[in-house]
Amino acid sequence: MAPARGCFLRIVAISVAFACLVTLDLRPPPRVGTLRVPQPKSGFFAWFRTRRASRLRDEALRLTEQDASDEDLDRAYDLLSEAIGIYRHKLGSDHLEVAETLAQMTRLLCYQGQFGDALECIGQTMAIYDSLSKTKEGYIAHMGMILINMMDFLLEERGRVLEAEIILNRFLDLDRSRLMLEAPEDAPRWFDAAANTLRGMGRTLESLELHDCAISIVSKRTGNESWQFGVCIQNKARALADLNKNSEAFQLYEQALAILTNSLGADHIEVGTTLSNMAYLLADQGEMESAIQYMERAIAILRAYGDPMELARYLGDGGMWLELMGRVTEALGKYEEVVKILESDIGYPKGMPGAIGGRIQIARVHRRMGNTEYAKSVHSEACELASELRAGLGNHEDLVLAYAEIAFDLAEQGRHGKPLKMYINR
Repeated sequence: MAPARGCFLRIVAISVAFACLVTLDLRPPPRVGTLRVPQPKSGFFAWFRTRRASRLRDEALRLTEQDASDEDLDRAYDLLSEAIGIYRHKLGSDHLEVAETLAQMTRLLCYQGQFGDALECIGQTMAIYDSLSKTKEGYIAHMGMILINMMDFLLEERGRVLEAEIILNRFLDLDRSRLMLEAPEDAPRWFDAAANTLRGMGRTLESLELHDCAISIVSKRTGNESWQFGVCIQNKARALADLNKNSEAFQLYEQALAILTNSLGADHIEVGTTLSNMAYLLADQGEMESAIQYMERAIAILRAYGDPMELARYLGDGGMWLELMGRVTEALGKYEEVVKILESDIGYPKGMPGAIGGRIQIARVHRRMGNTEYAKSVHSEACELASELRAGLGNHEDLVLAYAEIAFDLAEQGRHGKPLKMYINR
């Protein structure tokens, strides 16, 4: 009887241990920005039943990581569809795993250009998160993160403004007080991203409320002298400038400049950005002399620390302002530096679209200085380079702008017929 009793006790012990394991979810809750989002208790059995779905998701992700072919994308879609089916059958239609797989499929559909299906898919994803958020914290923040990432992807990588606006409107419908509570570190960035997108869509007045939300959070978390606060008020200043509230905008720029200089140093790239924003605001008001002074300070910072393409843009705009003031020799120096940056410092091949525009500006200035023959030679060189690039680049946006520069230059010389033909051909 003793051996039988010992065997019985071992069976009981194993059963108790297994029952505990069934109710134990060993997976850590997923991170959302700086949050740990609560996860529905699935237990060992659920993990065991759905491990195939997890492998399918991993394989779909691998297929779409880089340079995926159409066959890879189709295969990934099939894998995700199967994974969603498994999760729904084993865990229920409103489970977190279903929502996360739907979010993964939404991005895949965007890659495939199936934007209508992608919007339907993101709608199903948000419905699950909305259901989960009614009983637990954390899911509103997860919704915000997914929507902002999807909005940025649609705009920056696909140029789909209409679909991005639909996603943006979904974000605007979220409970902002809960977003601020659940994601205090990430929410300011999300609010600013949404506000900047609203500005780009012409909904600038709406963007001010979001900028104020970001400023409120950052002020409480880091104080009014932190660089984060300086960046937030600078973003609001841009919106005010778009609304022609120039005095209010300039005051905020001045406040941001002081904060960023004190917290980051006078040579930091954010300080250069603020100076350039102030320069553009002054130029829009016709205060060219002051605008040039601020822009020169920004250019000095960018020469040491900034992006060469941004430096070329600042130099080109500064040259244009100098040209408008009649300081053509100084303008010429700026334009020549633009061409040098685009062709040499960045390593672009001779005649990249931006460098073509720079040559046209150089030709224009030389013509105003009386160097007519040299202006003609530079203009001809720009036209030849544009023709060479047209075969390779097609209707590339920057090349279209370069042709516009050539057309304007021809019109300035009184040769109006040719510019019209150029616009029609482009």
